[in-house]
This record gives sequence, structure tokens and C-alpha cells, in this order.
Amino acid sequence: MPSYRYQIGPLSAIFAFEAAARNLQFSRAADELGVSQAAVSKQISNLESHLGKKLFHRRHRSVELTAEGAILNQAVHRSLKAITTAMQEISVTAPAPLTVTLSTALSQFWLMPMLSDFTRKHPEIPVRILSQDSSVDLRGNEASIAIRFGDGNWPDGEAVALFNATVRPVATRELLEKYKPKTVTDLLKMPLIDYDTPDSSWVTWRDWRAIAGVPQHRFQPSLSFARYQDAVVAARNGQGVLLDWMHSTNDLSMSAGLPAAPGPAVNPKGSFYCVFAHKVDEQSALFGQWLSSLS
Repeated sequence: MPSYRYQIGPLSAIFAFEAAARNLQFSRAADELGVSQAAVSKQISNLESHLGKKLFHRRHRSVELTAEGAILNQAVHRSLKAITTAMQEISVTAPAPLTVTLSTALSQFWLMPMLSDFTRKHPEIPVRILSQDSSVDLRGNEASIAIRFGDGNWPDGEAVALFNATVRPVATRELLEKYKPKTVTDLLKMPLIDYDTPDSSWVTWRDWRAIAGVPQHRFQPSLSFARYQDAVVAARNGQGVLLDWMHSTNDLSMSAGLPAAPGPAVNPKGSFYCVFAHKVDEQSALFGQWLSSLS
């Protein structure tokens, strides 16, 4: 099969033809292509000789496509548009996603319900959520932002405070009606739900009892989970009382509105922070501004 180069001829003639057909003037086509009018005229004459057909009716200061010229113009326009689209798709590099890391509980109960607001406001920023309970070192370039609870002193980034938290006991209305607790001591006699955490800043039942001022006595949680999410599910199913983490100002609860049980809401030592990798790019800055607006 003969090559396209043999069948079509020099592509410079095709570009000259397309420009002349679009402008309906050889002079304007020449200006666009940065060549002389004579060069455009010669290219088109060579193309006409190659085809054995006239492509333009020459007028005094303009040209008009012949029937054959109109057929070729449609084909050239479709082909060049397809080539242009393919080259744009190849050459445009998709922006790297903004990776945000946080605990699985914080991701599920706090960030996910609000994230659609950010993606609606910034559809141009792809977001990747890396939710895991082990800490991610931002110096390893695995994430650009970390949302953490603590004192704000981390060596791998710059921390910006988001909000404080309170911890309070919650349970289903049915469970509270069954046991009818009046005091903290009554509450600690109910089925209690505990969860493991490697983070010493999380408030345990013993921490909460001490802060609430209840005299020390023996008590044992009825259920214990490795993940906070599972503890929340158990509490929603009426299996016990859970220590619920809440946003301290807007009443956003990780347990999604279970009624408060008797006893104080205590403030753990620390706050939630947005931690930026040391090199803050535009995507990270916009995400941080959005988070701050929610606090």
C-alpha cells in the first residue's frame, strides 16, 4: 500500500489549503502561516496539479471553493480537528491529586459528610483521602496534608489549629430508658463500650471517670473494639454507652446524634490540627482555607 506521504503529498500544501479555505483569501492565509502570498499560491497550485482538479475559483481579491475544494475542506477540517484533540489529550498532564491523611474514624464521621462542599467549590482539584490509624510521615511525600489530634508539635510539617473537642458519654434512648441512670456512678454500672487506641491523648473510661470526680471503683467495659467505627456501630445498636468525640463549637458528633448520658463533657488535652507538609502548594493552601472556614 502506498504511503500517506505519497498519496497526500507535502503536508505544507494541506496547511496552506486549509488556511486559504478558512480565510477565502490567499493573502490572509499567507499572513497566518508567516509566508508570502506567492508561496501559498504555489502550494495550492501544486496540490491542484497533484489532484488534477481545481480547488478554488480565483477572484480579484478573494477566492471561492470549488465543489471539489469543498469536499477536501470538510475532510481536512475533520482530520486536523481529530489530530488536535488527540495531541491535547496526550500533552495535557493531569494534576496530581491532593492527598489528605487522617484517622479512619475522623475520615468517616467528620470529613466525608462535608467533603462534597470542597469538591463542589474546587472541581479542578482531585482529592485522594488516605485514611488509616497509623500516622503518616509527611516528609515521605505520601501525603500533602495530615489532620491530627494532639498538641500541634510535629516534626514533619506546619500545624494550624482547627478546633477543640469534647468527649461525652452517649447511648441510645432505649438503653437510657432501660437503665434510667441518674448519676455518673449509675452510668458506670451500665454496659460500657471501649475501643483500643495507640494514641495516649484519647480519653478512656478511666480518664473520664477521674475527670468526672467519681471515686475509684472496679468496672469493666462490656465490649471493646480495635476500631472506633465499630464501637460507634455497637452504640447505635444499643449495646452500651460510648464516649463520643464532638466538635466543641458546632455540635458535630462522631456518633451522629446519640442522646447524651448523665455525666460531664470533658475536654481532652489537645486540639485537632491541619498539618501541612513543609512545602505548601496552592492545592494544599486552598484545602486548608476550606477546613479553617468550617471550624
